[in-house]
Amino acid sequence: MNGYVRFFFGMSTLAWLAGAVQAEDSVQEVCEAHSNLAKNIMRGRQLGMEMSQMMRISYKAEDSKVSELARLFVMKAFKYPRVYDNEIEEDVVNEFGSAAYSQCFLALEKLTP
Repeated sequence: MNGYVRFFFGMSTLAWLAGAVQAEDSVQEVCEAHSNLAKNIMRGRQLGMEMSQMMRISYKAEDSKVSELARLFVMKAFKYPRVYDNEIEEDVVNEFGSAAYSQCFLALEKLTP
């Protein structure tokens, strides 16, 4: 599967997944969805997609919170340079996803009784 197709498929799947998260879902499940969305956006960045393309896609998410989160991740992803080594690229993607997970977890843990 070519990189752009994988990115678009992942964005639509992840937008659905993040939008489907319910209040009764665990912090773990919510933060995994956030991490996956962030990783997919960073993959798009590393594939060379333009910011304008990624922002256009983010506005198409049916859930306004997912759309807002995706735009935030796009803005953050473009603060990272593109890398051209597959191993380093995967490390950058995973680190970006881990940072998103960590931020989500810390925020939600404060809200959990």
